[in-house]
Amino acid sequence: ENIVGIWDDHDFGHNDAGKNYSWKEESQQAFLDFFDVPKESPRRKRHGVYSFHDANQGKVRIIMLDNRYHRDDYSNKTGDFLGEDQWKWLEDTLASSKAKINVIVSGVQVFPIHPLRSKYVVEVWNRFPAARARLLNTIVRSQAKGVMLISGDVHYAELMMANCTCTEKESKEKIPFHVPEFTASGMTHSWAKPRLIRAFLQFFFESQPLPFRVENKYFLGKNFAELDLDLVENDLGSSTIEYRCFDMFGQVHLKHKLNLAELKSFNAEKVDLETCECVPYGGNVSKSDYMFRIAVFIFTIVLIVLLIFIVVLKLVKLLWVLLYKMVEQPFAIYFYDKEKLE
Repeated sequence: ENIVGIWDDHDFGHNDAGKNYSWKEESQQAFLDFFDVPKESPRRKRHGVYSFHDANQGKVRIIMLDNRYHRDDYSNKTGDFLGEDQWKWLEDTLASSKAKINVIVSGVQVFPIHPLRSKYVVEVWNRFPAARARLLNTIVRSQAKGVMLISGDVHYAELMMANCTCTEKESKEKIPFHVPEFTASGMTHSWAKPRLIRAFLQFFFESQPLPFRVENKYFLGKNFAELDLDLVENDLGSSTIEYRCFDMFGQVHLKHKLNLAELKSFNAEKVDLETCECVPYGGNVSKSDYMFRIAVFIFTIVLIVLLIFIVVLKLVKLLWVLLYKMVEQPFAIYFYDKEKLE
């Protein structure tokens, strides 16, 4: 069986690397060599390693996005991830797809929009909000069916979902469908250790509004995942997609099954594609709610740090007193004995 892949920052060059990485052309050729891409392949002349691969007699199309080669610096708030050539290629790839399932693979996560998580700490598509909006519009307004997202980078596993609708032309009724995002990362690094960081992330995930996450499903340990596609001919209701995330011992920690009918499965000609839109699985969250939750989170962290500091200070003081007494006692005995001798 063929193995295909796409890179992220550490495969591309260095941490958080983008289009200004000076060795990106050499990295591209090394990447293509590793995956045995023929020397005469058009991919050798393309700027970036994006590609698509059809599987299962064309029933599944895997679309690999390169979000490194053309990615602008994050200081540019109106920047882009893909570059115009790749955007045109993505639109054409989705438009030409006859597959029942189109799996779009991105090195970084697409859905997260939490201000702390998506603007200052983690590499996600919302670092460039306009590019993220363009990607979602391209996906839901394309003719491609059964679109889902796969991502990595963050060193934990996560299940997210967008609830989308398109308006039917004749009836003017809204047709609902899901766009899931499955994240698996990584096999060599995770946030399970040290325990302090694990506890910090768990507190963050449990206390903050993360509206795209499904049933708060995440796993912080080392992990890998698989998608099990069970496609039944001409029966969307019986065709299923199951996401399973494993730890390094093969134990399942996350599992979620969807019917293909829950994804975008209608004919694009029947709907007004310009009306298609998506909202978070858990509903929209107001800016004021985000700010309040963030303020409570920061206050709690500061309070915990302050309490730890006070406890450590008291322990140091106690240790100093004990050491002082241990050192003072022998000298007292020495002088006492000296006086007796005189």
